[in-house]
Amino acid sequence: MRWIELSLDVLREDEEAFAALLEPVATGGVVVEEGYIAALWEPNDTQPALLVTVKAYLPEDDEAPGKEQAVTVGLRRLAPGYVQTLRRRVLEEEDWAEAWKKHYLPIPVGRGLIIVPAWAKPSEALSAEDVVRRPIVLDPGMAFGTGQHPTTRMMLALMEEQLPPGARVLDWGTGSGVLAVGAVLLGASAVLAVDIDPIAVAAARGNLERNEVGGRVRVVQGSFDTLPADTAQFAPPYDAVVANITYAVLSEGLSELWPRLAPGGLALFSGLLHRTADLLLQQVEAIGGQLVTRLGEGEWAALVLRKP
Repeated sequence: MRWIELSLDVLREDEEAFAALLEPVATGGVVVEEGYIAALWEPNDTQPALLVTVKAYLPEDDEAPGKEQAVTVGLRRLAPGYVQTLRRRVLEEEDWAEAWKKHYLPIPVGRGLIIVPAWAKPSEALSAEDVVRRPIVLDPGMAFGTGQHPTTRMMLALMEEQLPPGARVLDWGTGSGVLAVGAVLLGASAVLAVDIDPIAVAAARGNLERNEVGGRVRVVQGSFDTLPADTAQFAPPYDAVVANITYAVLSEGLSELWPRLAPGGLALFSGLLHRTADLLLQQVEAIGGQLVTRLGEGEWAALVLRKP
């Protein structure tokens, strides 16, 4: 597979807005290169501008033209002057992997976790302040879930606060398996990790082995119709479900998910914009669910909901 790299130089203070624009199409990740000093924007400026480079990676497939068009349309709405400065290049699989990896650094999450890239040397990966955190060693491959996205960080932070000790957890749309590993580190007794994507299933299984948590996690390719019933450890109902996926998937699948959540169980949902979080909350309240807490970072939101 080949990958398309879209890159753009933007003002440092606008970094989050442009990254948010690119993230929905960038299944290969979004990275931000550290800033540099540019020329003065205007003749009367007294300070030079500090710029960063935002890069997005998407597979070169049949959907790529539509995704690139969506980026162009989004740029015209957000900042029309940037449309002509958007750069594009095509990378081979190996080049994409190396270009992406050099930007993927250890990411402290919540109070006691840190996501560490699998290729980092332990002596280089953790600072003195972070060495006391419990590491989630991760190689996402081509699966979603690097820990860099706000939705993943918020989800892990909420799991740290809300996940009951010994919980049996359903990780719906596991991606790289980052939430499944995190759940075990936070005390879950069993985690069923489900994803429809075979690439994600393979990545998740690899990361379970890296973190030596495979005994408490089972990975299944499919959806609700493939949930196992052969062992009580991984069968519904679940004490908690964690899902960092799109609003459309959450909304459509809620009716099948809710009966598989135990009474009093928690649903932790992320991958939501604030407006879609409001819509999903209304949908959950309509079936009797209650909001426990809500977290936001930039334009992204995460919800913790309880089933009566």
